Amino acid sequence: MKKERIDKLIAGSGKLSRKDVAGLISHGNVTLNGRTVKSGSEKADADSDEIKVCGEIFTIKKHIYIMLNKPKGVVSASDGKGERTVCDLVPEKLMRRGLFPAGRLDKDTTGFVLITDDGEFAHRILSPKNHIDKTYVVSLRDNIEEEAVSLLENGITLRDGTDFLPSKTELTRKYSNPLFVFHSASSRTEPPALRNFSISPAARLSRIASRIVQRLSKVCSSMRGCCSLTTRMMAFIAT
Repeated sequence: MKKERIDKLIAGSGKLSRKDVAGLISHGNVTLNGRTVKSGSEKADADSDEIKVCGEIFTIKKHIYIMLNKPKGVVSASDGKGERTVCDLVPEKLMRRGLFPAGRLDKDTTGFVLITDDGEFAHRILSPKNHIDKTYVVSLRDNIEEEAVSLLENGITLRDGTDFLPSKTELTRKYSNPLFVFHSASSRTEPPALRNFSISPAARLSRIASRIVQRLSKVCSSMRGCCSLTTRMMAFIAT
């Protein structure tokens, strides 16, 4: 890895601001290979140099990728303006500055949401030209006609202007409520549109899969890092 300013490296971990790092350096609390750092402009290599902050070895963490099973009633945003957000569900040990949800689910929709601080990766997976497939399970209040399913499969435009690209669906009546599994590559196909589908309103909606996970697996397999697992989320921390 090329050498970078030591204050930038430490602040880039997401735990401290540049101002915080400057304060630590001014009080002699940062060392580089055993030598006290005098200025934040000193250069360091995160892979080969030993950096200590307040006597503890400082590991540079590049990015974090959190796969969250979002519960109902939580907003897919960094700032919910008073409402609980997906970022509020991130445990303290995984929290860092700059976390945001890559994409969104409706407040009452459950299921997969990716939370990260990697803006470049998020831009790639959210770009409409990449057509990242998403899979939703929709539980309906009423029966749905085959004709309505074919509309989704062929692609339609709702009254509000929301476009549905042609999508694959699987209809099942095995349970008390009719279910259909909806596979979409449309960047504008979002749960609110499905929820308001006028032919048969959705009682419950959950995103259960996305090709984002496959893309993420490829990214993580090329990095060094560690995994963290809880009952609701899995995180990969690149180092």
